[in-house]
Amino acid sequence: MTGSLFIEWVQQLNCKFVKQKRNVLLFVDNCPAHPKEITLTNIKLVFFPPNATSKLQPLDQGVIKVLKQKYRKKLVQRYLLEMESVTDAEIPKINVLDAIHYVSIAWDEIKPEVIKNCFNKAYFDNVSQEDPHVLDSDEFRDFEEVYPGYTSIDDQLITNEALELEEIINQATVNDEPDEPSDDEEEYIPPLPSIASTVQSISTLRQALTATDGSENMLLYLGRVENFLLNKYKNNVLKQPTITTFFNPRK
Repeated sequence: MTGSLFIEWVQQLNCKFVKQKRNVLLFVDNCPAHPKEITLTNIKLVFFPPNATSKLQPLDQGVIKVLKQKYRKKLVQRYLLEMESVTDAEIPKINVLDAIHYVSIAWDEIKPEVIKNCFNKAYFDNVSQEDPHVLDSDEFRDFEEVYPGYTSIDDQLITNEALELEEIINQATVNDEPDEPSDDEEEYIPPLPSIASTVQSISTLRQALTATDGSENMLLYLGRVENFLLNKYKNNVLKQPTITTFFNPRK
């Protein structure tokens, strides 16, 4: 997280609440990546005290833990499926875009009751401090038993920090041209699938859903996805300009 990213995100969130005519009180962790001087109309920022104990922060009462559990469970499931279907040399890497999608899906699966209970556990309500019961489900217990410590392996990871004056000066005086990355450092960028292979994948997915009970809504969404991609492809083809080259043999 950086200050500029946080400002951009909270301003977009403010515009959303303006359209919804909502006024929101947003509690924010006090760290260098969260600037305090931001002009907002429908959001009031309230910062936790510096070096506040994690017991005051709802995210640390179970929300982050559940998100990591759901996200990493999806990674394990994907690895296991790929290990069964391809050889070791052909196992594709999970890139940053894949990770972003998995985080988004994991967050969407978190129930509102989980967040509410975590707020209660952080003393944001006068009701009795009930245990969130977000880490005791059978699926998570099984996951922790098979992969102990996997969801908490990076709990101590530093995600933001304030630069010292000497570090800022050093960064400002170094050569602006970045070093050429070595072959080992180059990020793997998967090739974009063709429209034909994409539609074929949708057809395969449709066959799997057809054989699955209760998949009527999923089939509907899948049809919309296919129509969206085909329309995009058609429009791109039609918009391609026709280039005609005129050749005058006399010149």
